[in-house]
Amino acid sequence: MTRTIPLVVSMAVAVCPLTATAHDEVCDPKAFRQLVGQSVAGLEALDLPEIFRVIYPDSARDLAPEPARLNIEVDEGGTVTDVYCG
Repeated sequence: MTRTIPLVVSMAVAVCPLTATAHDEVCDPKAFRQLVGQSVAGLEALDLPEIFRVIYPDSARDLAPEPARLNIEVDEGGTVTDVYCG
């Protein structure tokens, strides 16, 4: 029975088509470095990547790495302090 499991898995992988997802997007924090020092309120008007998050000082964080995600850290006053991927 254990010999059929790898065969079934490899058959399932061969049948599933590969499609592009938002996770295929490349994160480029250099393109958003100009946000550092700006108000978080101005983010609404920007064309941000599909996957991004704003991290406040007391906010909980998902520690799972996401290479395509743009992280925007802000301080207590709502000013962007850092921009990075992950």
